[in-house]
Amino acid sequence: MPTAVKSSKAKVLIVDDEPDVLDSTGLLVDSLGYQALRVSDPADIITTVEREQPGLILQDLKMPGLNVAGLVAALRLNPRTAEIPLVFFSAGTDLATTAARYDAWGFLAKPFGKQELSRLLQQILGAPANAARGSPARDMQKEVRAVFHDYWNLLAALSNYILLLDETPGLSPEAQKSVKGLDEIIMKLESKTDRLSTYIRALVNSLEAPQTAAGPATP
Repeated sequence: MPTAVKSSKAKVLIVDDEPDVLDSTGLLVDSLGYQALRVSDPADIITTVEREQPGLILQDLKMPGLNVAGLVAALRLNPRTAEIPLVFFSAGTDLATTAARYDAWGFLAKPFGKQELSRLLQQILGAPANAARGSPARDMQKEVRAVFHDYWNLLAALSNYILLLDETPGLSPEAQKSVKGLDEIIMKLESKTDRLSTYIRALVNSLEAPQTAAGPATP
């Protein structure tokens, strides 16, 4: 397993094709005191790594158009990227095996929580520079982001399970109908969760906004 490398920039490159997972993971990384970089297209990974020089690459394994072997080879053969720790994250059961096969720094199973991600980032990057406690409103923002991150991961995991059921051969018409119904429920939950997240963040942000107090009237 490659040696962990500390990064003074504390950049974390997150690669995932699911917009909700990409956004929620990025928000959680930011809330933990690191700088999140986001990539959704496998074709942009190498150029982004070369340009940004992140301290860690958090790479989703289940992406359309992703050639894991080619990606690992391209990173390892490039002197500018060869020593950057690569961590795989996925909901697949072969995650640990894949990480070992490509000699990745480690792996993180979806869904994962704030504490798991925090431990991983500190192991590789060290404690964030701005680890000091902030304002109560800022702390609340971090907690809100963590909660919605965990929730989005659970929805993503459920979507993966439903996809596997949908691709299972020999399902009865009743089972197919149930799978379709579950898929529709997940889509509704995603839509409502996104709206709820927006409302709650707006509320938390308003708590941090400076309050203008009305002074006594001038005679």
